[in-house]
Amino acid sequence: MKNFNNIILYFLPYSGGNFLGACLSLDSECMLHNSTLTDLNYTEKVSYLTNQLDLALETGRWNDFDLGNSQVVGIDFNKFLSINLPGGYAKKMLPMYSKKICFVIHNYMELMVCKTLYPDNQVLLFTNGANMIAFQRNKSPRKYAADQWKTKLYSYWQTIRDSSWPKTPPHTLNEFESLPDCIRVELVELFNSEILRYLDYTKEFLTEWDSQPADFKVDVEYMYSSFENFFNVYTDVCKFLNLKTANKDDLLLLFNKWKKTITQLASQE
Repeated sequence: MKNFNNIILYFLPYSGGNFLGACLSLDSECMLHNSTLTDLNYTEKVSYLTNQLDLALETGRWNDFDLGNSQVVGIDFNKFLSINLPGGYAKKMLPMYSKKICFVIHNYMELMVCKTLYPDNQVLLFTNGANMIAFQRNKSPRKYAADQWKTKLYSYWQTIRDSSWPKTPPHTLNEFESLPDCIRVELVELFNSEILRYLDYTKEFLTEWDSQPADFKVDVEYMYSSFENFFNVYTDVCKFLNLKTANKDDLLLLFNKWKKTITQLASQE
């Protein structure tokens, strides 16, 4: 068994990448993004995703279908990526699966490491996601979101920081601008301005994000504006990746339930 032609979903948090990834994983050659779910058949996958959406509505908390990179590699994904690459140890640590995996990648550094480890992976870049992000992140009163975001910022900072850098990251654009020139240059040039995504999704940053090269680009605004648009994009992606499309009625059920879920969570008091 070997990992072959895996899929990289390269998207900004809250821009809807996990839903498309879950739908792509309905193909029999793919696995849902969790090592405990490798043997599910098509019907069981649809049932699992439906139940996760029901759970999110019941609890008022979104958990990304309980799917993610850490659930696949067996350890925290940032730790997995930070392991010494020249020795090839990280690649050996990835469990061997006979099915394709949709890796979830949110920043340039993770993308480069993942592409180095697995150069045959196909990269799907999610573009034009500003409105979806604003709806799910900025307008959502989910109580855990702010603390979760700070935790991710701190984790990212600890991964990239040089010993001469401040121990804590900047939390605002003004704090970023106040950093020494040498640090700001490194953050912009060496780390592709990724720090800005934790501070504020500026128009400049979103423009840079959308202009990145990729094997396939997905327009988030278009895709999620209606089910028919979603189905058209989903079908194009499946054709590009040589995956079989799921039953349209099942996709419609999942799409409507997902839309209802994220809308209800975003309107919670």
